[in-house]
Amino acid sequence: MRYRDIEPFVRQALIVDMLPHYTFKPLKTVDARLFYILSGSGKIIIEKVAYDIVPGMVVVFQAGTEYEWCTQQMRYMTVNFDYTAQHRDVRRSFSPVTADS
Repeated sequence: MRYRDIEPFVRQALIVDMLPHYTFKPLKTVDARLFYILSGSGKIIIEKVAYDIVPGMVVVFQAGTEYEWCTQQMRYMTVNFDYTAQHRDVRRSFSPVTADS
């Protein structure tokens, strides 16, 4: 499958610097997420499975995925998107919500 065939709608793209020893409660995405790890280390826990984070790693998951970070100092690029342009009228990024919500 080619990128242009699915025509995803990118809602937000930015670079984030996480503070050292950052942890937060499980969150659920409302739109799809892509993370590209630029530097740092730690773990990302996706649907209760922990993965080691290393620079150069790419993580992509669909809307509704539960995840949490447990990191050392880390820098990453993130892209929030829909897999299709169906909801392109929504211009702001959806914030993740707590998994309990």
